Amino acid sequence: MASPSTLAPETSQAFPPAESKTSRLRAAYLAECTSRACPPIAPLVEALDAHLAALANDSTAELSFIKLNGNAPRLFEARVSDDQAVALALALGKTHDCAVRDLDLSYNKLGDAAARALAATLCLNKNIHCLNLRGNEIGPGGCDALAKVLEGTAEDEELPRIASNAGSGLGVGLKTRLQKTSLQTLDLSRNLVTCAGGVSLANALRTNTTLTRLDLTSAGLGLKALSALCGAVSESNKTLKWLSLEAPTEFSVADEHAWPAARMLGANETVAHFFCGKWGLKSTPGLETLVAYGLCYNNVVETLDLRCNKIDETGGEHVARALRNNVSLKRLNLEENKLGDAGAESIADALGESKTLQELDLRCNGIAEKGLTSLATGFRHMTNSGTPLRLVRVWGNDFGAPGSNAAVAWRDALAEAREKGHDVKADITFRTVDGLVHVARMTEVGTKEVGNRF
Repeated sequence: MASPSTLAPETSQAFPPAESKTSRLRAAYLAECTSRACPPIAPLVEALDAHLAALANDSTAELSFIKLNGNAPRLFEARVSDDQAVALALALGKTHDCAVRDLDLSYNKLGDAAARALAATLCLNKNIHCLNLRGNEIGPGGCDALAKVLEGTAEDEELPRIASNAGSGLGVGLKTRLQKTSLQTLDLSRNLVTCAGGVSLANALRTNTTLTRLDLTSAGLGLKALSALCGAVSESNKTLKWLSLEAPTEFSVADEHAWPAARMLGANETVAHFFCGKWGLKSTPGLETLVAYGLCYNNVVETLDLRCNKIDETGGEHVARALRNNVSLKRLNLEENKLGDAGAESIADALGESKTLQELDLRCNGIAEKGLTSLATGFRHMTNSGTPLRLVRVWGNDFGAPGSNAAVAWRDALAEAREKGHDVKADITFRTVDGLVHVARMTEVGTKEVGNRF
């Protein structure tokens, strides 16, 4: 594959004479690449050129979204390096009025130097609302720089240090151009944030008033970070709406980390989507605590992801309590737990009493024919009450032999809902062979899973 520099278009290409935000960004970016002796990122230069050509006929065609994800075919063998990311950050900082709102640098090789430069840029460029750094090599140092900007504690004298540590020289003119960041979405999942970085972000959440979405999935968080983040959201933050703390590297055998999460759900009035999969939570005391002290007092959470925990059949009663008492829950993911028939039956009994639930994922829970039949009955109760599920996933459980009660019950329940005009999607479909109902797998359109599509 050719290097990015050889793929870049000729710089002598003719463009509209009027200077635009995109043309200034292009010039600044190429100048920074030259000064840092790093090759420009070819797909970025091509995107800039394409928007400049479009501006000849449409004055609104400014570049607003930079997508440089390293898992894309063009960048897979030439992923964005620290130097290239710093050059882009400097250009975005110098052209601080450019139209770029979304910046995707996921799955590259970025470390703390790039994160520090981007942190300084966020103070200068108030238009950037979304920053995706998923799947890089950013550690607690880079995370701390981003947190200081979000917290608003990166003072005038602090920013030149942040920038100089990235080797940028961005400190010039910071005192007169410093602005509070407007960042709304930050994705640091699959980085090496660790407990130190998590605590820094928790401190930032106590004062930040712009961030609405934070993803820290598989970010090396420990118990201290989980507690600090949940505490900050429950006590001080009033703007965050989407939070993922999935797959920490450390959790308590006694489920002590369930308490700060429960307090957060019970006290916070803005977080509508919470992801705590792979927390090692057991039915008791983990899930019981989360439900009794969190969900039963919460009236805003819409999505709760509890996949890949250790919730067994006794946890079904706690899930049922949440379904009966919570008035906002729309999406519940319990994939890859151990509910079994008894847990499924408890959930099935409560389905008809839920007025809000729209999506339920019970894949791979060790549920056999008896439990699946009960779930089909619960699904029919929801349909008859006029509030059916829109999406249900039950594949990966044991439907029994062809023609089993579970297979027939689910076929009839889904058919009845659709006959009544409800748009219900399921990850199972049915084929009748020799008079026996067989269950087959369906997969959602747009996923990488193999199978029939719905």
